Amino acid sequence: MDGGSYGEEAGAESLDLNYSDFSDRKLRAEFERKYPLVQQRIQYCELIAEEAAKKHGVHLELRSSGSKGIVVFTLAARISAQDSASLGKHVDACVAALRDAYAQAMQP
Repeated sequence: MDGGSYGEEAGAESLDLNYSDFSDRKLRAEFERKYPLVQQRIQYCELIAEEAAKKHGVHLELRSSGSKGIVVFTLAARISAQDSASLGKHVDACVAALRDAYAQAMQP
């Protein structure tokens, strides 16, 4: 496969993969070999999440959830505060980080 475009056959093959443990190294390696452009985009989104988390001082990650033939990615923030006084600020920081990451990920 040339990695340029995948076509109907490759699309049909992707429906046979079980994405339930997309974090599994073997599955990710197979996925990257078959779909390098998609894998590059996933890695780009992971980097965006990391950068937004650093900028706002929060925990932000790209999570995957899958089953046979489908994997869904979600930007997620972990909200944790030591006390109720800091909770509002932490929520605001998480929302800002999610907003920044989403806006960056939607850029072409």
